[in-house]
Amino acid sequence: MTEQERGVIAGSDSIAMNAYARHFDQVGIVPTHYLLLDEDETSLEVLADVPAILAREPFTRTRLWLTQSWFDRFPGDRSRCRLVEHTPFFRVASPPQFRMRFWKPAVRRENLLWVKERLESRSMGVQSPFSMSRLLHYWAKSTDQPLFCFRGTLTAALNLAWLKDYRTVQLVGVDLTDGSHFYGKEAYQAIVERDNQRFQTDTKLRHGTTLWVGDGFAPPVQPVLSRIAELYRRTGRTLYVSNPESLLVREGIIPHRSIVPQDLVATS
Repeated sequence: MTEQERGVIAGSDSIAMNAYARHFDQVGIVPTHYLLLDEDETSLEVLADVPAILAREPFTRTRLWLTQSWFDRFPGDRSRCRLVEHTPFFRVASPPQFRMRFWKPAVRRENLLWVKERLESRSMGVQSPFSMSRLLHYWAKSTDQPLFCFRGTLTAALNLAWLKDYRTVQLVGVDLTDGSHFYGKEAYQAIVERDNQRFQTDTKLRHGTTLWVGDGFAPPVQPVLSRIAELYRRTGRTLYVSNPESLLVREGIIPHRSIVPQDLVATS
């Protein structure tokens, strides 16, 4: 990221989430808002150090949006914390009515192989696990309502950005290419190698929310992100991704746009 790009982001409102605080030294941008929502056992363990980081400078002016488990773990001034709920679609704790079955893959093996053509040919339900009317039903219309959350914090962050009435939202460093930023590169590589050996696959690093899980109960997040991008367009907002190599761009879900508008880039 160039200094010009950092300047554009630092001069705008921003929402960070999950493990971002660990990477602050490399990025150097203090977010306006910070989301910690995942309450599953793995997330509580992997992100255990994040609340203590957020309690110190330079994050003391950041508005924190925390679920109860993270609120209880926060050691600093809780007056800047907003206790939030979210609708955890396709998690272990999800209510039974949210556990919709689509075509059932051969458990984890097909998840890791990720054959996109099969998703397109098997069922329209795979393409659109949420209709627009269903998304709107669960989409928070005010901060007093639970944030919509499907397979991860990204969808909740987009719901929060929508509630804040941001007209242009740009995803920076949110590419869904792998999960090393969450677990750490070495730990994530070990997870991938373990699963490849167990299920006799040969997948490369890829973000877990882009894969089928739960024996077919939990579809990947991409079709839902397509619905959210459509909702942004319908309500006069624009949604972009800064990295042209992002999985979201490559799969045609969200378009690419540079952080710095082309007419502001200095040329020699």
